[in-house]
Amino acid sequence: NNIDLILLDLNIPDSHGLSSLIHVRAIHPALSIVVVSANEEPTTIRRALQLGAAGFIPKSSSLEKISSALAQVFAGSRYVPSILNDLNVPALSDAVKTSARKISSLTPQQFRIASMLAQGMLNKQIAWLLKITEATVKVHMRTIMEKLDVRNRTQVALLFQTFDESTHRDQ
Repeated sequence: NNIDLILLDLNIPDSHGLSSLIHVRAIHPALSIVVVSANEEPTTIRRALQLGAAGFIPKSSSLEKISSALAQVFAGSRYVPSILNDLNVPALSDAVKTSARKISSLTPQQFRIASMLAQGMLNKQIAWLLKITEATVKVHMRTIMEKLDVRNRTQVALLFQTFDESTHRDQ
């Protein structure tokens, strides 16, 4: 493994907010992940740090601040931006922790399919984009719903929205 650090933008295409952080963290548990985002809401920053980010760098940061933050993470520390002055961050609720654990159990393909579903795509669209059959998507959907402990597509989407940085709220 030649990777020392991942810089994760929460708004990249095919990303679904903080659920992407959960997923990457599950695949690479020993890797430092620093979230980079234009969203400077304290709730987003707190959530990212609570869900395992080694740091959070607002895109508005100066080059010197970015360099300093990355040096801090490479040195084994956690980088918390100064805009997050509240160090008494409330813990994640048990429900949010459970949801994160469920999402982290998905394979990369299951995560892609669940993310696409959460974006409102139909099985036919997902199959076409991933170059798999619609029957294969349906098999994955059954497994995804079982792993996430939900009964339907809407509940999958709602679970993912829990971690969508544009819609989440403190829980």
